[in-house]
Amino acid sequence: MKEQGISRRSGEALLPEQVFVRAFARLDAVAFGLAIGVVRGGGGWGGGVVGVVGGGEPLGPHLALLSQYIPGYAVSWRGSLVGAVAGLTAGFAVGWTIAVLRNLTISIYMFASTLWVRLNRFLDDV
Repeated sequence: MKEQGISRRSGEALLPEQVFVRAFARLDAVAFGLAIGVVRGGGGWGGGVVGVVGGGEPLGPHLALLSQYIPGYAVSWRGSLVGAVAGLTAGFAVGWTIAVLRNLTISIYMFASTLWVRLNRFLDDV
């Protein structure tokens, strides 16, 4: 009988449990948080720079509304740095939370699935 699973380069087959674990690998919460934070911080900085360099009438007042959400923000070079720090901080918090919740959900799902399979095997033997 042929073994099920994904074969490696050496010709060995992976067990179904190993395939399951590889398919649902854990996310590194700090790395995911930093990735989201850097992108969001870059957006905060870029928005401030665009407001300073190419501001004009339609863009400046709209960007100034960010000061209601980000303390210390203004359409200036200093404000773009404040927006970058606020974006990095908020992005890290959101990314870290998403990664932790995803890892928790996958862990619960994997536990429930393996428990269900073992229970079915046990009941088949009885």
